[in-house]
Amino acid sequence: MIRVEDIIRKIANFLILSKFLLVINGNIIATKVYSVRKQDYRHFDSLKVCLAIVCIGLISGCSSFDVLNTFTRSSHYTAHTGLRYAPHERGLLDVYVPVDVQGDAPIIVFFYGGGWREGSREDYAFVASELTREGFVVVIPDYRLHPNVQFPEFVVDAADAYQFAYSRIGDFGLAENHWFVAGHSAGGHIAALLAMDRQFLGVKQATIDGWVGLSGPYDFLPLEGGYLKTLFPEQVRQASQPIGFVGPHVPPTLLIHGDDDKTVGIGNSERLAAALESQGVDVTLHRYAGVAHARVVAAMASPLSRLAPTTSDIVAFVRDVSGRKGSGAP
Repeated sequence: MIRVEDIIRKIANFLILSKFLLVINGNIIATKVYSVRKQDYRHFDSLKVCLAIVCIGLISGCSSFDVLNTFTRSSHYTAHTGLRYAPHERGLLDVYVPVDVQGDAPIIVFFYGGGWREGSREDYAFVASELTREGFVVVIPDYRLHPNVQFPEFVVDAADAYQFAYSRIGDFGLAENHWFVAGHSAGGHIAALLAMDRQFLGVKQATIDGWVGLSGPYDFLPLEGGYLKTLFPEQVRQASQPIGFVGPHVPPTLLIHGDDDKTVGIGNSERLAAALESQGVDVTLHRYAGVAHARVVAAMASPLSRLAPTTSDIVAFVRDVSGRKGSGAP
């Protein structure tokens, strides 16, 4: 088995780096590693692990996010994988339950990003690992992707996954307690629509106690072109914008966005936060200075936790909302 320190040592023996740019999914998330030598491992611990992650990724051909799972502990949760919520090929979800779970633990349904055209639930086990460590139950579904589907089919999938999890949570010895939806990027868009547009969950929308959007697109018209114009057909394009469903019915909201996001501008979160606030919705917006798009979710992996306080902000929000609504916050 290849050890992280062995990889770092081999690299350090052959390379002296004047500058190192760590890239995850095309986003620079760190830039500070200088004069890496055989005896010099004092620099930012997360960046040492990141260097190993990049190398292992090159060796194995894995995606960057999938490689993060290699450095994530799993002994503190039980994973129930491949549960079918819909008959199509991608109608599967995983449920992560802390080994010492309380019966009334908060439950977070997390939707990953990928431009609505790529992604896999297995790649985001690191998200579940960090949240289960805090005593939360985590559900991560797959959903159908472009070009196989257009809006709103992938949101319908998300709603089906939520309703399946809600109806089956008792199978894991858990009560129907506090439920949250969350997502990064395209997944944030999906979470927003579940929490805000009543057409997808109907009366079940009221079971969502809060939602979390990480670097999400909520107000992105007009479209710039490319595949998005096919993904969001003109006849339903306006209905694809979460900001159009703002109202006092929206549950407590946490928005997190980096101000160096070149993929989804922070204005999406700023405009949504202002609109929600105008309707009396309990909304918090965290702006992460100098943070780019992928770094917001990558920081949820424990080796990268110093890059942004994403996990701690989510945990504080879930505990606060659960505490105000009754028991269920460990």
